[in-house]
Amino acid sequence: MNLFLNSCFTSIRMDHTVLHDLPLFNGFSSDELKDVIKKASLFRVEKGAYFYHQEDPADRAFVLLKGRVKLSQLTPDGQKIILRIAAPVQVFAIVAVLPAKEYPVSAEAIEDCEALSWSQNELQIISTAYPIFTSNAMDLMARYLQDFQTLFLQLATERVEQRLARILLRLHDLIGLDTEDGIFLDMPLTRQELAEMCGTTLSTVSRLLSSWEKNAIVRSGRAKVFIKDILALKAIADY
Repeated sequence: MNLFLNSCFTSIRMDHTVLHDLPLFNGFSSDELKDVIKKASLFRVEKGAYFYHQEDPADRAFVLLKGRVKLSQLTPDGQKIILRIAAPVQVFAIVAVLPAKEYPVSAEAIEDCEALSWSQNELQIISTAYPIFTSNAMDLMARYLQDFQTLFLQLATERVEQRLARILLRLHDLIGLDTEDGIFLDMPLTRQELAEMCGTTLSTVSRLLSSWEKNAIVRSGRAKVFIKDILALKAIADY
């Protein structure tokens, strides 16, 4: 369930620096960022709930402040593919900048989340006032499209073990924490979700992880994954 937080609205709106390093706002001055953030609303979405579903009208864009969001797409044959994990501070749903569009993916909170949000009307006001905003948004969408094309090419051409290894390495770069037990991927991560990330079955991911555990490459269990031997994982990924 989406909840609008009046109690936090003012303090968040005043902190324009949260937008400063985002590619979407390249070229904006501090005063312009203050104007943009005044137009934002603050949303909280509980773990397991959705910001939006695939094919919903694309009426809002978001900047994640807290938590992580799973962006997934249901293919025509009914297979669910996780395309990206959004983390603080990242933009998602930027397609809302374009008029009369639908969300191409679903956005599920995998932790309790807070995000700044702009309605499509507010986005159009920002685009009119600051033409560079539209250019930045188009550049960002082109980058995401290229990433998705690369992902689908990998799904079509790479071995499953190679795809799984590359996904774990990308997660390592995003959320890896050094611990005594290895590099901990700091988010709840089930084997089913890993299967959805690399476009395969739960049984295949379970078989691969079990094999890698026997060879002390990873350790997994209860939605937790530790990377024990990153060099071996890179060799499997063919990095």
